[in-house]
Amino acid sequence: MAPRRWLQPRYLVLLGVLFNLAAALISAHYIGANNARIEHLRKQIELRATRIDGLWQQRQDLERKQEFLLLLIHQRGPGDAVTRYARAWLARREGKGNAQGPLDAARIIAVVGRARDELIDQINDTYLERLELERRIAPLEARNADLLSTALFLQLLGLILVLARDLAS
Repeated sequence: MAPRRWLQPRYLVLLGVLFNLAAALISAHYIGANNARIEHLRKQIELRATRIDGLWQQRQDLERKQEFLLLLIHQRGPGDAVTRYARAWLARREGKGNAQGPLDAARIIAVVGRARDELIDQINDTYLERLELERRIAPLEARNADLLSTALFLQLLGLILVLARDLAS
């Protein structure tokens, strides 16, 4: 007689409502929190992509500057404003305060080569960070799929139990 007592329509409806509440809690809290984490990671990925684009643009600018300087050193005199700018730029890139070093092709190529290598290292590091962020998204999306399946199952089961009241009468 006791097992039959739990099969009364009001208990089935109550259990169905509890299952629906559990499904709503899973959907609203856990899936919502995971979606917020995923969105944050996607924004971080986008920032890394933008940084990579900017670094790549700097690298291209550096290549153009090298070509420009190599062309100018053969056409300008030592006191020319462009030559002074080139010397100052090379001194800044070398970390020297003195802008009086020689202005020759070997120095320009060496300085630009080091700067280019630094930019490529930054691009590689940023790309690895981006890959790590993308790798962290996959488990969150899989967890969301599992939670969604569980929530739908509980919601369906709750609906069945609520409708069972009608069938019991």
